[in-house]
Amino acid sequence: MMLLKIAIAVTTLAFASQGPSPVITGTHPVARPARASAHAKPSNAWKGSSEDLSVELLFEQGVDSIYARGTYTVAPTKRVGCGGETLYESGRFTMRAAGTERSFRGKLLFDSGWTPPVTASRTSANTIKVRIRSVDRGACVLTLHRVPRNKIRPIH
Repeated sequence: MMLLKIAIAVTTLAFASQGPSPVITGTHPVARPARASAHAKPSNAWKGSSEDLSVELLFEQGVDSIYARGTYTVAPTKRVGCGGETLYESGRFTMRAAGTERSFRGKLLFDSGWTPPVTASRTSANTIKVRIRSVDRGACVLTLHRVPRNKIRPIH
């Protein structure tokens, strides 16, 4: 029985590389609080707005591509510009783009069917300027600001 408890403890420790390390007390692991690190990875959550369009999103970096998923809201006056007048009052969107968080080019895919091309570049460690383009309406500039880790809300 003691050998089984040791095997469970070793297995738990081996697979706990993601997230806080467990502390083994008896037979039940207890989560240890995460330590603050001077080299903590910055948040991948961002939010921002352009005219009547507001967004919250999470970026995920691939090898040479960047993806995002998020939610949006549109004010009742619907002054989105760049073709976004067909957007619902609120909804979800994704983004697929080539590049990195520092600079990317791709497409936004809104749940209303609007799929505008997008280009972006980071202007500071905590700000990204996103240009949403339209063939007949010109571009919208969406300014994103990094959301601190302690202020992140889940995006479902």
